Order: sequence, then C-alpha cells, then structure tokens
Amino acid sequence: MKVCHWCKEPLIFKRGVGWVHQDGSVYKQRPRTPEELEKFLKRRGRPPKKNELLVDDHCALPVEE
Repeated sequence: MKVCHWCKEPLIFKRGVGWVHQDGSVYKQRPRTPEELEKFLKRRGRPPKKNELLVDDHCALPVEE
C-alpha cells in the first residue's frame, strides 16, 4: 500500500491525475496562520475570500509502507 510521505495517509492512484489522498485531492490544505493572514491582507488590501483563508500544505508523495 502507498502512503503519503508527509501525512502518512493512504493514497490511491487516479488515472489521468496520479496519486491522490483518500478525499481525491492532490494537495492537502491548512488554514493560514495569523501571521500569514496578516501579511496576505497587507498585500491584498481587502478582506480575504473563503478559499483564500487556506494555503497548500503538501502534495501527495507516495512511499511504500
């Protein structure tokens, strides 16, 4: 079985996409830290949209378990 090098979750192979996490995503996301959000807001000058509150944490990287 292949697992993700970063989060150790099981991976599946999706034809045409490659290795993905169980939820079907290549990338796992996490909420921005308060510091990251502050920097982001200073650059944008406007409130963030919902999807902008997340940042890519890692992509699926298969390793043998």
